[in-house]
Amino acid sequence: MRESATNQVIGPCPGKTWLQYESPEDAGYSSRLLEEARDAFKRTGLSALLVIHNGVILLAEGQVNRRFECHSIRKSFLSALYGIYVGKGSLDLDTTMADLMIDDEPPLTPGEKQARVRHLLQARSGVYHTAAYDVLKEKPPRDSSKPGERWYYNNWDFNTLLTIFEQQTSTRFFEEFKRQIAEPLQMEEFRLRDTFYHFEKDHSIHPAYRFRMSAKDMARFGLLYLRGGRWKDRQVISSSWVAESTTSYSNPGEDGYGYMWWVYDAHMPDWLRRFHELGVYEASGVGGQKITVVPPACLVIVHLQNTYISTEYDPKQLWALQEMIFDAQRSMPIANPRLIPFRDPPRWFECVHLETTVLDKYVGDYEFENGVTMVVKRVDDSLVLENMPVWPHDPPTLLLPISETKFILEDVGHTVTFDVDGGDYQVAIKVTADHTSYGKRACSKRSANTA
Repeated sequence: MRESATNQVIGPCPGKTWLQYESPEDAGYSSRLLEEARDAFKRTGLSALLVIHNGVILLAEGQVNRRFECHSIRKSFLSALYGIYVGKGSLDLDTTMADLMIDDEPPLTPGEKQARVRHLLQARSGVYHTAAYDVLKEKPPRDSSKPGERWYYNNWDFNTLLTIFEQQTSTRFFEEFKRQIAEPLQMEEFRLRDTFYHFEKDHSIHPAYRFRMSAKDMARFGLLYLRGGRWKDRQVISSSWVAESTTSYSNPGEDGYGYMWWVYDAHMPDWLRRFHELGVYEASGVGGQKITVVPPACLVIVHLQNTYISTEYDPKQLWALQEMIFDAQRSMPIANPRLIPFRDPPRWFECVHLETTVLDKYVGDYEFENGVTMVVKRVDDSLVLENMPVWPHDPPTLLLPISETKFILEDVGHTVTFDVDGGDYQVAIKVTADHTSYGKRACSKRSANTA
């Protein structure tokens, strides 16, 4: 089992806002080499990079205060809450699906019901049922592996763990994440309305659980693990759970995997040997979303992409970038490094103020040619967009005005333009993907629909 790195970590926890080094040399890092790493990051096409050393920002690039879709990083968030409630005695990792009366539609087989909670955390359940928000690949045949016999990355395991958590703790997951994690860590951009259940009941009764979160807030989560689960004077998660959940339970030929954490274990290819030697583990999602924890170097590295635009990236570029950051350390930190407040990068667009009488003109339902109905509502003095035709599972998203007729979808970043045509209001959504712009135009407004 992995040893906790608590005793190795020095420096402050961030308060309401982050501090940064006035000079990387105070932290023992080369400014020149970090600038080379910054340039390498820009070539990846990703949107945000944040490097934390000893609890202080060492390097920041891009939109680190913007909330991006987390994708499978969400699983490590749930793993943390499991650790808290295992410590309370509310969750038993050795109970089976049969014990918990967990089933699905179509039903689980008797063999699948013998999978234990621990197997689901390790992605070793042997349950190859379809799942909401699933990885797009063909699964092995049902009952082709016994529980615990084989590692297989399957969203059924991870989604069902949500159902078990809420059933056994009598809580709601997102509210508990806010209370147990986000609030103690003083996450700056976290909002409950950026969390949502993702149902696809034609595949499974168990929903996925999705987040939008900023690099700054994800870095706090990674730092919590780097500190062995302790934040200031509070043990948020037990150090034993941090160690247990970031230990790999894989066999040769399988990916290194703990309890919903990726682990660079001894089975990794030789060219990743350094990551194993450094004890690296990470929360990871599609599109290059990563929270990487490097205990001996006291580092947390977060990089994110706006996956509403693209999910393409080169994993080897990111590994090379991380090695550049490792190699930028040239000496020990000085005893009293000079720390200054971190200043957020400016928003990538400027908002204007619109009176509610203007906003109310755009409220209504809009039918698209593909049969999707998009809904624009006014909530207080803002517009929100529901049921986006490209991402129908996403939650309502704020429309931020940049002119009287043009709005930006908050965090998503796409443009929504309202045009007057023959007395009816129409909407066009412009999407940029792979450097190609295209639009979808609605038919005429059908009805007012205010909230």
